[in-house]
Amino acid sequence: MKRFSSIQFITTLAFLVVFLSFFAILYMYSSQTISNKQYNQLILERSNMEIEIEKYFFDTSHVVGTLSSYISVKGEEGLLDYLVEVVNNNNFMFSIYYLSSDNVMTNSSGYTPPPSIDFRDRIWYTAALETNDVAYSPVFLNATQDKMIVTVSKAVYNGDELLGVIASDIDILTIQNFVKNKKIGDTGFAFLIDKNNNIISHPNVDVGNLVLVSIDMINPNLTKFNGTGFQDDFKMNGTTGIVAYSQFVNNSYEVFLYIPNQEYNASNILLFSIFSILSVIVLSIGTVLIFLNQRYIFNPFNYLVEDINKIDMTKNLRYRVSTENKKGFTEIRNVLNTVLDTTTHYFELNQEAHRELLYENQRVMLLIDNTADIIFEIDKEKRFVSVFGKGVQKIKQTPNQYIGKTVIEAFGDAGIERDIYYNKALDGESSIYDWKIEVDGIMYHFESSISPIYDENEHIVGAVGISRDVTEATKRQDEIDFINCHDYLTGLYNRRHYAEMLVKYDSKEYYPLGILNFDLNGLKILNDAYGHLYGDDALLEVGKVLLNAFGEHDIIARIGGDEFAAIVPNTTFERVETIKNKIRSEISLISVENINLSIAIGFDLKYDESASIHDVIKYAENKMYRNKLSEGMSVRNHAIRAIHKTLTEKYKEERVHSERVSALCKALGMKLGIKNEELNLFHFVFYF
Repeated sequence: MKRFSSIQFITTLAFLVVFLSFFAILYMYSSQTISNKQYNQLILERSNMEIEIEKYFFDTSHVVGTLSSYISVKGEEGLLDYLVEVVNNNNFMFSIYYLSSDNVMTNSSGYTPPPSIDFRDRIWYTAALETNDVAYSPVFLNATQDKMIVTVSKAVYNGDELLGVIASDIDILTIQNFVKNKKIGDTGFAFLIDKNNNIISHPNVDVGNLVLVSIDMINPNLTKFNGTGFQDDFKMNGTTGIVAYSQFVNNSYEVFLYIPNQEYNASNILLFSIFSILSVIVLSIGTVLIFLNQRYIFNPFNYLVEDINKIDMTKNLRYRVSTENKKGFTEIRNVLNTVLDTTTHYFELNQEAHRELLYENQRVMLLIDNTADIIFEIDKEKRFVSVFGKGVQKIKQTPNQYIGKTVIEAFGDAGIERDIYYNKALDGESSIYDWKIEVDGIMYHFESSISPIYDENEHIVGAVGISRDVTEATKRQDEIDFINCHDYLTGLYNRRHYAEMLVKYDSKEYYPLGILNFDLNGLKILNDAYGHLYGDDALLEVGKVLLNAFGEHDIIARIGGDEFAAIVPNTTFERVETIKNKIRSEISLISVENINLSIAIGFDLKYDESASIHDVIKYAENKMYRNKLSEGMSVRNHAIRAIHKTLTEKYKEERVHSERVSALCKALGMKLGIKNEELNLFHFVFYF
């Protein structure tokens, strides 16, 4: 401090002696500095305007780019609903529309153009095809002639195949008002033109007229400015001034800032006046300040510095500076001693807390490293900061494969859905979501929860999540879900699911709706003769035939012991008749223990809402029962023959026995006076 005091004293004296001699040099230097500052200020103002204007475009560009990726991945399914949702969530967007390569438009506003209009020759469409990036159109009047708009567009590809162009219109009224009302200094102004040299905004142009005005109307010399630059002594509106200009937004627009020379150089004029006044003041008080500083500041300060240099908290926590009045700065010394007391107290507390934190950190790390889950942390850029847990080993990965990457970079398209939940967490919303991954042919299911991390100011600085393997639980739930809606024997849907589907399909969008009922003939006699295992075999064979006969959107169910039913949406009488004949034919070829299977079928169609679904079902059941009655005796006789054949082929004495019993019964009937027709029928049934 003593050395600094001496230097200050000598420097001040030298300054007082040579100040006037170097006045001119100092003034020129200061003037140049102010000019540079004015220049930098103007350039900074231009940059700020670019940023403010670009924000309107780039927010839309980001959404258009995201939609391009969405269409490339998911196609046009559900696209209209998604476009409407995006517009509702982004109030800065006027509308979003997608034009496919075959001139089919999907517009968030609901607008559907007539087929006679081909939008593929529009500038926003052709501009998107000419670049791999987002394209920006010049300003133009929209179709309803009530807004000046700019279109942001991007081509959508699937590999090398052009799918179409996604585009969004921006109402530039906000940009126009921003530029028009922008003040450059007190008398300067700004204006904006597009790449066709049309004025977007200018203080002398009324944006409410909705008419494009060429820059030539303001000053034809402005068209020679390209790129980014600075031009002085440029005359505009009869006044000479400074122009700073820049092209931005992919060179689609150019912003100009103009300020008259009189205002631009006003600071230099003011500088000269101030510099002169200050010189006199400095000369007057310089000597007095040197004396006062030396006696009342520098000397006491040197004493204080000496005492402060003796402080060493690592060696002596109890040292305190002297508080004698003669050394000066007594208040500072007292405050410093209070700070030392507080520092000592907190230093001791910190040492204890440090030990506790060290132990706690070890406990937490041991728990994290040995957990069967996956624990991860992301930063505000959605990149993995840390990954722990044995769950990472289960999916044959290591933490280093994730650190520094986003979930999309780590998992590709499979991470897109998870990225949505990461965004929610960074917006302050905790979420639970499921995801899966295939490793060595095994599909693992995980349940994850993610929550935001806050700093001491309640600002979100990242998020932390836990992923747990729920593969076994998922499998058990899938099995339960299957059992709840399927028949345990045939694997077809059960009666409960059939009833639920009847309610769903009883709607005009599924008409004509076919209802079929089936009843396996002779199941009871088959069960009684051979046992239920053979009856189950017959039901399984019938189930296979039914599954093979219907389409993937049809519902086939076992609704009783030997009863089946089917729901066929959007069908015709001819198709149902074909299905019925196919089922009847294929089942007739199936035999179980020499018994050929037979099935009774009834069906009906509901064509509109005037008919009751219960009446349709009742009609189909009645047709089935009539069919069953007409074929029942024949099926029973065939079954009895087959059983008798099987029995007599295995046991010859049973055939002889049955023939004798049949003959005795017939003789007994004749003695009782039973008619010949009835005796023949009884003899036939008993024999077979």
